[in-house]
Amino acid sequence: MNATLKDIARECAVDTATVSRALNAVNGVREETRQKVLAVARRLNYRPNLLAKGLATGRSHTLAMIVSDIRNPFFAELARGAKMQPFRRATNWCFVTAT
Repeated sequence: MNATLKDIARECAVDTATVSRALNAVNGVREETRQKVLAVARRLNYRPNLLAKGLATGRSHTLAMIVSDIRNPFFAELARGAKMQPFRRATNWCFVTAT
């Protein structure tokens, strides 16, 4: 089971909002507390739940490309280029062919 903000908060004896601010480098958290939260998060191997983050922020960080025929050299090159450059910052990549 993955560690959650609640797990980190419980171990650090702080609120989950404090853990969230510490992990996201938001002001308003003492440096000592931030370091403690980061250390516990590392020890528990905390990984953010990207689905939950997407629901909370309204952003999925997903890039989707739908093409009619990947065998067409134009679409194949387009997909290759999109995957390599500015869209590579997207956390998730979804490629779909529709015929």
